[in-house]
Amino acid sequence: MYSLEVLLSEKFLVLGDYNMPDFLDVNNFSAKKQLVTEFQSFYNLKQCNSVCNSLNRILDLVFSNFDCVIVRDNNPLVAEDLYHPALHITFEVDIKSKKFVQNRNVKRYNFRKANYIELYNSILETDWSFLNMCEDLDMAMDLFYQKVYSVFDLHVPLYRDYKRKYPKWYGSELINNIKLKSYNLRKYKQTNLNIYLVEYKNLRKNIKLQIDMAYKNYLSNIQNSIHDDPNVFWSYINAKKDCTRIPGKMTYADQELDTPGSIVNAFADYFGSVYRTPSVQALNGKYEGNTSGDIFSMFFLDSKDVEMAIKKLKPKLTSGYDNVPAFIVRDCGNVFANPLKTIFNISLRLGTFPTIWKTARVCPIFKNGDVSDVTSYRPVALLSSFAKVFEIALHGRIYSATRNLLSPYQHGFVANKSTVTNLVTLSQFLSNALDNNYQVDVIYTDISK
Repeated sequence: MYSLEVLLSEKFLVLGDYNMPDFLDVNNFSAKKQLVTEFQSFYNLKQCNSVCNSLNRILDLVFSNFDCVIVRDNNPLVAEDLYHPALHITFEVDIKSKKFVQNRNVKRYNFRKANYIELYNSILETDWSFLNMCEDLDMAMDLFYQKVYSVFDLHVPLYRDYKRKYPKWYGSELINNIKLKSYNLRKYKQTNLNIYLVEYKNLRKNIKLQIDMAYKNYLSNIQNSIHDDPNVFWSYINAKKDCTRIPGKMTYADQELDTPGSIVNAFADYFGSVYRTPSVQALNGKYEGNTSGDIFSMFFLDSKDVEMAIKKLKPKLTSGYDNVPAFIVRDCGNVFANPLKTIFNISLRLGTFPTIWKTARVCPIFKNGDVSDVTSYRPVALLSSFAKVFEIALHGRIYSATRNLLSPYQHGFVANKSTVTNLVTLSQFLSNALDNNYQVDVIYTDISK
């Protein structure tokens, strides 16, 4: 459903059975006719159809704000009735080229169509012993990803980003029937053979039933998934509203942006404006604080640590810059544990972090204010699943050694504590203070960006 503003600025055509044979008669008047006339006048439309039916009436009206030619179709594809003759409408369409071109050289795997039996078998049979010979961390990472991608290339097809032609609820069988229907129509026009026309009509009838059934199943699945995955429901709502999470028109620095490229660049400029690149000295500097009391000594991870960390990943299709989804890492956790253990221990021994894991996909998330304002969004980095495993494994070791040093009043990022325990503690403190006639001052802070 388009907004009034869009319809006023775009070319469009509205046609249908209005069932108003007196629409062209200026002497007849009705409330229905007045409503349609006001719609026609508001959008500056003209009624283009002058083809009468067998009763010399016009029930099918065609309104447009551009020139079009309408004549009687003497070779209709389906049988006509007495009231609605077949129409042939001719008009010109302006095709605008896209201003924003995505990088088509980036390799993207379509894991929705992967051969998982062969994929998992190949990962299981992969020999990772070559990592034991690596002393350089980035070289080990290159060899690791080369092996991972070589397995993906065999069993996971590639896909390029494109705008979906059919609705989400269209299955492969329905899409194939639609293509077959178009093929029979094209062959009938070329050969005028009745066999193609009969097949076209049969497919046309069956496709209507298939579309109805597919849409009902689609709605049923959405309804059943509200409890387990509410994102599916809200995606459906946004699709019905004909909107995306990021509006098509945005503003930044007193400029209006209406192309994908300009919007992406505006987000990059804004997010970069609040980021300060550390100096080389800070990156290479050493900690010079009090080291007299070591909290814990140097340690290395074993396969069990890594495997337990992998199990804590959420089995989702989300992936970082390396395009390896989390559910693949989790499903093959017992296989990835050994090579990842080797990489993690090289990183710990050298005191460096893999370069490839320092790159992340940045996703704008709306926080508050105007949804069309770039400054109303905050960046969220989508990290590599392997980097998350490293973080989880390190957290398990470090937290167990430092948890006794944390303040008992800290509730954030502490096991078995949350905002609920924080509120309970504060409420108890306030109650005790009020009982003893003490004054209580509370300071709340929030980092905006």
